[in-house]
Amino acid sequence: MRKKPRDAKQKAAPERDPPVGKGRKIREAALWMMTAVAVALSVWALTRRHPPSPVDRTDSHEAQYISRLSEDPSDYATRLQLANYYYDVGKPHLAIPEYRKVLDAHPDNPNIRTDLGTCFKRIGALEQARAEYKRVLKAHPEHQQATFNLAVVSLMLEEYDRAAELWERVAARMPGSATAEQALKHAAEARRLKAQSEGGNDAKPKPKPEKKPEESTE
Repeated sequence: MRKKPRDAKQKAAPERDPPVGKGRKIREAALWMMTAVAVALSVWALTRRHPPSPVDRTDSHEAQYISRLSEDPSDYATRLQLANYYYDVGKPHLAIPEYRKVLDAHPDNPNIRTDLGTCFKRIGALEQARAEYKRVLKAHPEHQQATFNLAVVSLMLEEYDRAAELWERVAARMPGSATAEQALKHAAEARRLKAQSEGGNDAKPKPKPEKKPEESTE
């Protein structure tokens, strides 16, 4: 005798948990991954748009110099490094006292005194800048950087003849060089300004110089 077929409900295997839960987990994982990628891209974009500045990266050098000087205030090599650091990052008001301390120990160094003069010029202390440059040139008449920079200060003080003379001196020492060409242009401009100042209000106005002379770094 044939057995009766089992009821369909009895024959069907019990169903497993519907795949809805698994699909939800996949979607959640994908969403988490997309969020993580989006955050990573945002961070990357911000660092690309606002990279650390060179000054921020070199602040550690300043801390190192200060730490060394706290241990040995007579370490003038480190003090000069600190002064040069302030000079390079555009903090002449901080460089000035450091240069002065180095010059107290080494008063005859013309390059350090010239840099001190340039710091004074950058903060607008033109008379002090001139005094430092003149002191350099008294001991070292051939110092090109001090000569050039004294010409710049002389022009700023409206001493046009003096500025022209100094720039012509620079050019005569370096004939044919780019520095000589630049110095001669500045000298001609200084003489033009002198003539214009003497011509009074009736003098025909001339075009202003394209760029203000900068101190020499050579």
